[in-house]
Amino acid sequence: MLALRPTITPLTEFPSLEQVLLKAEGHVATITLNRPEQRNPLSSVMLRDLATAFRWCQHEPEVRVTVLTGAGDRAFCAGADLNSFDGGMTDLERHRSRDLFVELFTLIASLGKPIVGRINGHAPACGLGLACS
Repeated sequence: MLALRPTITPLTEFPSLEQVLLKAEGHVATITLNRPEQRNPLSSVMLRDLATAFRWCQHEPEVRVTVLTGAGDRAFCAGADLNSFDGGMTDLERHRSRDLFVELFTLIASLGKPIVGRINGHAPACGLGLACS
């Protein structure tokens, strides 16, 4: 008989996210890139959501391992969503938005908990960088 792990009751509230799903079951948190129609590209919103989700996992004592995956079956992550970094931004805002990649990769490197990449499809460009981190 297979015993299912109970869903944990987090000590802190789940953050509000737009383009990322976050769930916790047992001692495992799963972060899912959630724009499958576009093959889960890294937009500025998704980068902020990922950083928020990873910070939550880092500070949630019940979470012992984090799984990172992409929604859908076409790609794990199509890379950067270049259109999201151009629309309506000043040059300075566009330049600063690129820091979101560095912030995310630094956060992942310093998480202090194991991260399992469940890479379910293509991962070109920044998607490969995310998979490798």
